[in-house]
Amino acid sequence: DFTSIQQRIFDYAKYKTTQSKTEQQLSKRIHKQRALKKDLKLDHLPEPPLMPFSGRQQDSIHTALPFTREDYFDLIDTTGRCLRQDKRGVINPDTEKLISRLGIDPNQWLKHVQSYGRSYGDCAGSRVSLLQYADRFKRRWSKGQKISSEHYLKVI
Repeated sequence: DFTSIQQRIFDYAKYKTTQSKTEQQLSKRIHKQRALKKDLKLDHLPEPPLMPFSGRQQDSIHTALPFTREDYFDLIDTTGRCLRQDKRGVINPDTEKLISRLGIDPNQWLKHVQSYGRSYGDCAGSRVSLLQYADRFKRRWSKGQKISSEHYLKVI
């Protein structure tokens, strides 16, 4: 609870038209966490924004993470599988990969990756993420909004 990976998965899942049982459970946990913060009178404190993903290794680590959200999900998934079974955060090796559990269509993802250079500029992500990125850096728009609307969030 209260981790950046949990928040990123929640942010990803809330824009999907259909959520898996796991994603629905996550939504309930987030709502409980928000209620707890309110009960503790911590809800007035601002939440720092998570660093955006750029997918470009040449970007400064101080402005954006130089990999994609899916790379981040895979990193977390792989790390959890490497932990000892008696450690917190361990992921059972038999558990389906996180990207599959999130319902990312591999065919759509392949189309997305193959057109990355032509379709995106400084960042990649959902349409909402691109708009937030543009707003954060005081831009009117960010290249890739159309392709993100069409392909990025399509699920199986």
